[in-house]
Amino acid sequence: MFNKMMMTATVLACGTALGSTRPLLNAGDTHSLSGTTSSADADAYGTLLYGQNDAISIGPGVYVGTLLTRVIENSAGELVFELELIGDSPIIGLDRITYSGFAGTDLWSEWKVGAGDLSPGTVSRSSDGDSVDWSGPWAGNIYHHNSESMFAVTDATAYSRTGGVVRIMTDWGAYQDVVVAAPMIPAPGAMALVGIAGCLAGSRRRRRG
Repeated sequence: MFNKMMMTATVLACGTALGSTRPLLNAGDTHSLSGTTSSADADAYGTLLYGQNDAISIGPGVYVGTLLTRVIENSAGELVFELELIGDSPIIGLDRITYSGFAGTDLWSEWKVGAGDLSPGTVSRSSDGDSVDWSGPWAGNIYHHNSESMFAVTDATAYSRTGGVVRIMTDWGAYQDVVVAAPMIPAPGAMALVGIAGCLAGSRRRRRG
């Protein structure tokens, strides 16, 4: 019993949190969005680790374009999962964009002010914490082709290239799913061992000092 209590205390004491002052998007939450920039939220930017381009065709001639997804590592070592739509036709009737694969992570979300034509008004997270959902009211010109970049800054430090799914949903029910990258969360036992090892290493360094 004592050993279990010590293990729990050690892991909690050495735990890490997201570096941003932005409120976390917890399971069941909905937040309003207004867009951000690198000067306002530097931890939403960083080094590109992985990028993927997938052709999108929803309905015969309704929306044709490309889904761009990216995995970025910020200066704190946190992973940012980002997406945007680049259209060959206008983005008409877009209802929501859902990105699944975030269960077990802490995260916050916004969109990046850039050259896109359409941006979401809200972001929500499913009750099980697995999905992040960007939806309206959409701002911008729906008859233009490209969206702004939507993203989630997470506490993940590893990812799987096939761990997530993005669903692009129209307001009349047509959609397309695309397999994309998502956070890869270590098993709880592995996380505990990593935490203990890190604390022990820190303790040894303090003793030597």
